[in-house]
Amino acid sequence: MVIPSSKVTIGHFEYERWTITEALRENLARRPGQVALGSPVATLTYQEVWDRACELGAGLRGAGVSAGDRVLIMLDNSTDYALALVALNFIGAVAVPTNTMYKGAILTHVVSDSGATTALVEAHYLETLSRFDGGLLKTLVVRGGNEEGNGTRPGDFSGRRLLPFTALQLSGPAIEPVERHVWDPLLIGYTSGTTGKSKGVVLTNAHMFQAADPDTIQGMLGGEDEVVYIVCPMFHILGIGGMATAFIVGGSAYIEERFSASTFITDATRVGATHTLLVATMGEFLMHQPLRDSDAECSIRTAYMNPVHSKHKEFTARFGIVLRSSFGSTEVGGVIATGADQTAIDRISCGKPRPGVQIRLVDEHDIEVPVGEPGECIVRHIYPWTLCLSYLHDSQATANAWRNGWFHTGDLLRQDSDGYYYFVDRVKDAIRRRGENVSSMEVEREVLAHEEVVGCAAVAVDADEFEQEIKIFVVRRPDSTLTEAALTAFLIDRLPRYAVPRFVRFAEDLPRTPTGKARKAELRRESNEGCWDREAAGIVVPR
Repeated sequence: MVIPSSKVTIGHFEYERWTITEALRENLARRPGQVALGSPVATLTYQEVWDRACELGAGLRGAGVSAGDRVLIMLDNSTDYALALVALNFIGAVAVPTNTMYKGAILTHVVSDSGATTALVEAHYLETLSRFDGGLLKTLVVRGGNEEGNGTRPGDFSGRRLLPFTALQLSGPAIEPVERHVWDPLLIGYTSGTTGKSKGVVLTNAHMFQAADPDTIQGMLGGEDEVVYIVCPMFHILGIGGMATAFIVGGSAYIEERFSASTFITDATRVGATHTLLVATMGEFLMHQPLRDSDAECSIRTAYMNPVHSKHKEFTARFGIVLRSSFGSTEVGGVIATGADQTAIDRISCGKPRPGVQIRLVDEHDIEVPVGEPGECIVRHIYPWTLCLSYLHDSQATANAWRNGWFHTGDLLRQDSDGYYYFVDRVKDAIRRRGENVSSMEVEREVLAHEEVVGCAAVAVDADEFEQEIKIFVVRRPDSTLTEAALTAFLIDRLPRYAVPRFVRFAEDLPRTPTGKARKAELRRESNEGCWDREAAGIVVPR
């Protein structure tokens, strides 16, 4: 691959400086007193972020974390989360951001596959993590709650060292950040396992610049007054990408603990937010809120929403927020985007490829499909190290994804005659619910863990314009007395909140292929009429 002679910059940064450390170093020199991170409980300048990350890095080293080590992060949204990401990069370690709703076999797999022996964990997730870590985590750094000792907590922590998060920030002389390069891993993000077990995606520092919304950055340069409002979880690429965007433009990232539709507009305006990143369901929740006079006074000027709301004109008229959209994934970042192209938004398109990104739509043999026909989106970039390095410990999956020199996204898109792209469907057997990709295999595995279940198939069923719900077809043992409600209660204790099925259909058997696989296409066509419905039964999945 030949790198073009003309330098491509993101913000003030040429390709060779696409690292989180360089972004912070630039701001430390230019604006040390500028606010870099904010939250409902803390405000930190660039100088304070640098100093605290150096102190936390020293504490992590003292706790036994070395360059190249993988450290699991199971924290709520906070400035401490951002500091942890920076500090781990400062010492050359690799972060493993972990969905805080994980439990059961999914969580065990992430711990085992990542190879992490140290975790930064919120106090209220400590028991869950220690229950499902397979005994592989040896050091647990606990944030919040009673951080002293382990005698006051429920659960078995034998064989583990428990350390308070605050102690790591006060543990001795600060470190000097090690040199980082564009090819150095920054984090391992676990996919939702759409074709099997969740896969660890190894992402570089350069990838964070690619994922950090370059189109928005170009309009925010010199952005001391820019505030990127983060309401997506920090274990998602949208949350981390929002932080990176703020650092690149020299603005600040304001991190909310969670999204609240009822207070989003007033909270964002109170902190002076200028840009945000949303999933479509958040936009839908906002549109369903009661009309308020203050809606039009929202300080946010632009927002990325994936996919863009079909009533985007009404959304903009109500809140004054200009919507943009994109297509991407954990592996490749936002490779297609609308930017400020209003035509793309009006067409409800993903937009066009970003600078440096090459896109093809192909059939199963990697032959390009005609314009207008759906094909799998495959991607490469003119700059190396900007897309995912690999799937951790899975050379076969890496080879399959990167065959013929292009990354295969597993998503079907189509292109119109004007060059705009549109998302069509997922090639992979995935379920999309509340902004989360759910692996049907992982749902089925937990259903089959019930002693009275002998067969299961999980599929997606349409709920409304933006949402899918999970429906499971379950084959019980002949003598079983298992009810839908009892099975749901069993799953609530084993699955993330977003992965608990809404519909349950007991069946004598499943339609199968000659090789014994469930015919899911046939199951998806079945009506939900008369099917047991968790919501209709009044069962609420606790947070």
